[in-house]
Parts: sequence; C-alpha cells; structure tokens
Amino acid sequence: MTSVMERLGIEHIPESMRHGKTMYQFTLWFASNLTVADYALGPILYTLGLPIPWLALALALGNVLGGLLVGLLAAMGPTYGYPQIMISRAAYGRVGNLPFAITNWVSTLGWFSVNAIIGGYIINYVDPRIPLYAAILITVITQFIIALFGYDIIHRSEYILSIVLGIMFAVSLALSLTKPHLLSAYLRTATFNPFNFAIALATVFSYIMSWGPYASDYSRYLPRTPVGPG
Repeated sequence: MTSVMERLGIEHIPESMRHGKTMYQFTLWFASNLTVADYALGPILYTLGLPIPWLALALALGNVLGGLLVGLLAAMGPTYGYPQIMISRAAYGRVGNLPFAITNWVSTLGWFSVNAIIGGYIINYVDPRIPLYAAILITVITQFIIALFGYDIIHRSEYILSIVLGIMFAVSLALSLTKPHLLSAYLRTATFNPFNFAIALATVFSYIMSWGPYASDYSRYLPRTPVGPG
C-alpha cells in the first residue's frame, strides 16, 4: 500500500492509479465498526429486554444484511472508480440525485462534528490540562490531515486500529464476564416481544448500512481484477 497525498476528489480513478489489496477492505470495515458508537449500541439493545437468543439473532441478521448491502455497494468501487454518490447519479440523474447528495453532506458534517467533540472530550479526560476547546481543535486538525492524505492513510490507519480496537473490545468483553450477576438479573426479566425484536434488528441493520453512501469511496482505487488477500 502506498501513502501519498490524495490528488483526486470525485473524479474517476484511472487504471494507472489503481492499487491496494482486498484484505484492507476487511480491516477498514472491521475497525470502522469497532468505534465508540458500538458501546452505545449495546445498551440500546439491552433496554429492549429480549432473551439472549433473540438478541443474538437480531445481531446476526442485522450485521449480515447490513454488511451484505455495504459489501455490494463497495464492490462497485473497482468497477466504476467513482465515489458512491457519483455512482448513484447514473441511476437517478443529476437532479434526482441532488437530495441524496445534500442529505449525505449533512450526515457527513454531523459525523465529523460528533467525532471531533467526542475526541475532544477523550483528550481532555486523559489530560485535563488541555482545555476542551483545544482538545476539540486537535481532533479537527487530525481529521483534516487524514482527509488531506485521503484514501491510503485511511486504509493504513484502519489497519492499525483494527488490531488496537479489536484488543480493546476483547478486554471489554472479558471485564463484562466478571460481573455475571448483571446477566442473571437481566435473564430474570427478559421476555420476547416482536416489536422490540424488530427495533433491535432495525437498529443493528441501520447502523451497518449507514456506511452505504460511502461504501465505494473506500474501494475505488482497487484494480478491476482483484488482488489477493495478502
């Protein structure tokens, strides 16, 4: 994997600039779905009070269906060489695609702001000597630098984070297993409710499929002919 500054925006990626391996698609999406939002997703499902087997089914179905959708969209990247919103313009037309593009821009701006604020609070928590406004500014600058270098640095960062965040989630799981009384209390009150199951399924599915508008953005530099996983 190379590491150069991004030179293209929404333009088509020519064959001469294609590079990368499919393995980095796995580490990208693995790390992207091991973020702080996942810690919020768990409590939401917990409050639904479903039995563990039904919760597991909702998690499995939501992840599989959402991941399948994102995967199918990401597969368009090497074929068309365009960002996802540009690809959708071929189906909806310039005018028809405009509402989707505007909505996606607002959503992206929102996520940028959320990441900056949460990152700022984390930095301030680790080192209270850094004012919150300065910590948020550090996060904003970091995101700007990553965006400036673009595709390659994103994949490289997510490759590292897939390991770091994977270990952190494993530790979190181990710590949760040291408190079996919490699970026992939950099991005593858990009951199946089809409405709550639908909410759980929709929550998990929507969380994964929310990456859809960007899916091919992270695969459009791949060669049309797939390169091995190594």
